[in-house]
Amino acid sequence: MEKKKKFDLGYCNKADRYFVSVASMGFDAEVADRSNKRSKRLKGMSYQFAIVETIFKFKPYNLVITADDGTPIEAKRMLLAIGNGKRYGAGMHICPDADPTDGKFNVTTLRKISRISLLRLFPKTYDGKHITHKKIDTYEGKKFFVESIDKECLYQVDGEILGYLPETFVTVPNAITIRVPEPWSSYSEIWKEMLNKKKKKNKKKN
Repeated sequence: MEKKKKFDLGYCNKADRYFVSVASMGFDAEVADRSNKRSKRLKGMSYQFAIVETIFKFKPYNLVITADDGTPIEAKRMLLAIGNGKRYGAGMHICPDADPTDGKFNVTTLRKISRISLLRLFPKTYDGKHITHKKIDTYEGKKFFVESIDKECLYQVDGEILGYLPETFVTVPNAITIRVPEPWSSYSEIWKEMLNKKKKKNKKKN
């Protein structure tokens, strides 16, 4: 059995480009850029190698974020991820609270931290635990305008580099209709179930 279900998309005004999952800039865009330029022979490992290389070369950006035409927020940022969906890269839950059916973005930003702290933090993105870090800020909104003050900053959508900021990111509710299994479970529900099973398993071991 199947049914039709509507999902949101993200849209980049300047680039005139839609995206399904995540638009990001800063550290993660540099990682994507390096990963895309690596040999295809590395396959899935190219992303992990690019993360390590970028950690030792990266310098934060002075970004200004304006959500829904509100008050601009300026700060040194390591990365900024605008999530229509939760995941990017090699399965990292960078925006764990994002839902592609709620008509809004979930945004994760990381303020300036040391390279060692960044190296320790990144593994936590694979299960969404990074979100509790004291240097992580999160926002919600339907539109985000982002610009870089002091230097050029790349941005990417769904793993593809589109260019440099500034850019305006807008959510487009119910933009696409997809056939899904009936009964249908969202990825959020599946993921939470997997985490609960993992917790129960760990409790039994202890």
